[in-house]
Amino acid sequence: MRLLSALTLGVALAIPAIPALAQDTELVIGRAVSTNAMDPGFMREAATIVDNIFDTLVMRDKQMNLVPGLATEWRAVDDLTWEFKLREGVTFHNGEPFDAEAVKFTLDRVLDPAANSPAISYIRTVASVEVVDPLTVRITTSAPDPLLPTRMSRYPAYIVPPKYVAEMGDAKFASQPVGTGAYRFVEFVPDERVVLAANENYWRGKPALDEVTWRPIPDSTARITALVTGEVDLIEDVPVDLAPMLTASPDVELVQVKDGGLTIYLGLRMDKEPLDDVKVRQALNHAIDRQGITDNLLQGMATPVGGQVGKSDFGYLDLPVPAYDPELSRKLLAEAGLPDGFEITMQSSTRYMKNNEVAQAIA
Repeated sequence: MRLLSALTLGVALAIPAIPALAQDTELVIGRAVSTNAMDPGFMREAATIVDNIFDTLVMRDKQMNLVPGLATEWRAVDDLTWEFKLREGVTFHNGEPFDAEAVKFTLDRVLDPAANSPAISYIRTVASVEVVDPLTVRITTSAPDPLLPTRMSRYPAYIVPPKYVAEMGDAKFASQPVGTGAYRFVEFVPDERVVLAANENYWRGKPALDEVTWRPIPDSTARITALVTGEVDLIEDVPVDLAPMLTASPDVELVQVKDGGLTIYLGLRMDKEPLDDVKVRQALNHAIDRQGITDNLLQGMATPVGGQVGKSDFGYLDLPVPAYDPELSRKLLAEAGLPDGFEITMQSSTRYMKNNEVAQAIA
């Protein structure tokens, strides 16, 4: 893929300023999408809920540094081998012990070509997983991979219980998940709710909230109405055009995360004409008005950037934003032998703010 256009988005959340909320032990969250499945090895949606049910070997602190999770330490044995020492005494929600066998089972399950995991690319460098002893595991990569600890900090590397998965089967496990995380699964009613309860035996200590319920409310106006009326306590995905209304309300707090980590970019099929010509790709790059999209469509709730990697990500460089220059684009197309332009098909995501509008503006 070649990066053409990038905008780092801020994630907007809204929380009502209700005095009783601080003492309340239950939280209801309004989501923009329904939950389909909660198997972290086969996620096709954001990991918002599974983040609370499962743990990874490596975690991140508030400064986004890698810190011990289910692994207490790790080291590179050689260029291709990483060794992880596991935390002792941790159990899954069903009482099954967490150990090196669970780590191996988790990774092997995702890496199995027959399983067709949509998240396999994230850990594809893993060549094999070896159980050294119950609390030690070695991961061998197909080539030197300095990012292996980072790969162990997110899905599909959430550790799952081997016996429970084998007994339940993949489909049932996805709707009745069991992990080692801060919250345990209680109920899943498709298109209605997901309910989790605090894991009182959590190895990091019992969470402050006893119960959390996620409710899908796809319509943005209905989601905001549910917040303002107290039907829910918090909502995700506040539309940028409705954000000012929330800011004006004395009963609602709008929280914005600058450079929140979501990046809009165009991935191009460089093996297809005419995108195999660098001048055509450069022409597309200079034909996108990033600042105009940011100001007019996203109301300033995004940041034009010159690269695909965000400020919090490994390898970030502060690259200049390509200039919006339609005349240069026309010149480059003419040089590529396409003075009258060409047609291609563009697909748009449904994950970002104003997806359709931004896609149409780019087109």
